[in-house]
Amino acid sequence: MRTPSSILLLVVLAGTAAAQEPISADRPGQTPSPTVIPARRIQVEIDAQTVLDDPGSGTVTTYSLPAVLIRLGLLPTLELRAGAEYRTIATGDTLDQVKGIAAVNVGAKISITQENGALPELGLVMQFGLPTGSEAFAPRYVTPTLALGARSALDRDGAVNLYGSVGGSWDGTSGHGSGSYGVALWVAPTSWFGLFTEVDGILTPGLTPAHTLDAGAYILAAPSLQFDLFGGLGLTGSAPDAFINVGLSVRRPF
Repeated sequence: MRTPSSILLLVVLAGTAAAQEPISADRPGQTPSPTVIPARRIQVEIDAQTVLDDPGSGTVTTYSLPAVLIRLGLLPTLELRAGAEYRTIATGDTLDQVKGIAAVNVGAKISITQENGALPELGLVMQFGLPTGSEAFAPRYVTPTLALGARSALDRDGAVNLYGSVGGSWDGTSGHGSGSYGVALWVAPTSWFGLFTEVDGILTPGLTPAHTLDAGAYILAAPSLQFDLFGGLGLTGSAPDAFINVGLSVRRPF
């Protein structure tokens, strides 16, 4: 997890960019946003997540402390992305633990259209999990993930927005594919505070779909600094029982 001094540094960096456009992050929530960060901006999104699941043989707790996503705006319609997380899986009384670097990935987001009347804003996220990291978590092969995100404002002021996504990913061990979806309703009562609720899931051939329901909120502490929190529950047996996630996002010019 980030130390207090590291978090303070991020806050200071955010303050130097306070005059720029308000931040738009890919978090909180799990439905990908179609919005690309502006050109010549770097954005760092950091989170800590705890997932609880009981498959019938005892509770398995998975910690992601921290997970980091770095987004680099190259063009008005293109950003590059890279991310990783440090993961700990604890079984039962937490004496049996597996730790290491996981989910190392690189990719890009491309803006396809801006919202125009009935036409929603559309964006495509492409990520590739790399066969690197700790032995316990590294995939054998490159694992591609694609997701098409959409956003439509439901009011004139843009304070109420509907987000949706569809996508697919491929397993890095067997090569089997899975589909994914997400639908999220966002409400921003003020310019610095927003709430959302979301349903999303993973669909794998031959397995029970894993659907989850979650909700959360964000606070803009500055135009370039966001804090957020969300949590949720599994709706089907193949989904995790519960999860909670806290994070921050910071943006600055480069």
